[in-house]
Amino acid sequence: MFKIIQVGLFALLLLVSVSPAQGQMAQGREENPIQIQYNGISGGTVLGVHVTKSIYVGYFQNNPYSKVSESPTLGKSILDPLGGPRADGPYGDGGLESYSESFAAQKALELRYSEGEFGLYISVGYIKIAKESSTYTYDQRQRGVGDNQYDTGYSIATEKSAYKSLAFGVGFNHVTKMGFSLGTGLLIGTQEREETQTITGFDSSVTEADKALFKESISGNYPGDAFMTYMSIGWNF
Repeated sequence: MFKIIQVGLFALLLLVSVSPAQGQMAQGREENPIQIQYNGISGGTVLGVHVTKSIYVGYFQNNPYSKVSESPTLGKSILDPLGGPRADGPYGDGGLESYSESFAAQKALELRYSEGEFGLYISVGYIKIAKESSTYTYDQRQRGVGDNQYDTGYSIATEKSAYKSLAFGVGFNHVTKMGFSLGTGLLIGTQEREETQTITGFDSSVTEADKALFKESISGNYPGDAFMTYMSIGWNF
């Protein structure tokens, strides 16, 4: 599935990038080749040079400073908009009490090719992401674990490995004649990112068989991120 998504994105952008409609919007990449942009998604930067009208070489980052996001104790009072128990976290289960997530610095080098005036591009690059982790703790309540129901809570600790990979991307970067520029893009690694999950805190009544089934059911619900994305605005000169 991972490879199918990659191929689909490239095929779609390739078709759009050669569309005659792109010629309706003038660009200023040749007049203003040096690019400095702010990444609005995570506070990073997008820096590069338009070597020619079609070729761009650059660098961008997400989360320039590694950080940890933690919640207070959420408790059982948090409700969804319809008034029912809220299914918090990435695992689709109710009763999230607390969580902690680390967000690592992400860096990428990228070579882009853009044929049309509008700025749609395809790219090849290299991404580097530091190790990340998260812990989600759910309160004690009646819930399904494996094939049975138990009155239990649990915690899921996830470790995502440090990641380096060749990557391919798609995106849009438009530079006006005045020098104003904006863009958005996605760079997808060619390798899967390794992830391990540890589940603790089950009530003693939960069987080993049901624990194994539960772990299997949530595997992949919080996949290791093997991609980088940006949404930027800035100036070229």
